Amino acid sequence: MSNHVRGKENIDSLGNRTYPYASVSFVFTNIQKNNLKIGKLILKL
Repeated sequence: MSNHVRGKENIDSLGNRTYPYASVSFVFTNIQKNNLKIGKLILKL
């Protein structure tokens, strides 16, 4: 993780590091969409 992200992290009540959910979930959904596109391209080959 880059420093600016690490600076935004919060510590929840259990002591776990939690990142801003909006940006994190946005990144993961983009990764999943890209994986689906790649998977469809592979199926076409």
